[in-house]
Amino acid sequence: MKTPLFYFLLCMMVLTPVLYGSESNRTANYFLTSPTNFDGKSITVDVAFVRPQSWKSPYPEYAFFVAITHDRLTRKTGGPILVMVDATEAQNFAKKYGTEFKGRNFSTALQGTFGTCPAGVRRNDSWMIDTTGKAGSLTKQN
Repeated sequence: MKTPLFYFLLCMMVLTPVLYGSESNRTANYFLTSPTNFDGKSITVDVAFVRPQSWKSPYPEYAFFVAITHDRLTRKTGGPILVMVDATEAQNFAKKYGTEFKGRNFSTALQGTFGTCPAGVRRNDSWMIDTTGKAGSLTKQN
């Protein structure tokens, strides 16, 4: 006769790899693996820190950062992704997410709309997170 403990242990053996064995779905790597599935959708990523872009924004009203995402499950980097913010909020954005990994052992959630970069911003990757809600109209204009 099987005891309740047996069934509990059997369930844990089945569920543990499913719950903890896979990568987080809140990283740049996750969204960039199949970006067209998320185009135009609101997403959340866990950010370890951000870096302001060294190039000048073609849109002075917006600032661009690269967010280094963090996989909370495996405690590994989740890859970089471009982020567009209002230029007036750039300083607060940098302060909230930090600009250096040193000393940060946690991640902060970032929400925005996943989509393509407006013309003039494209670099190695043409996907980004828009926190302003206005990248879509910039993309259509150009």
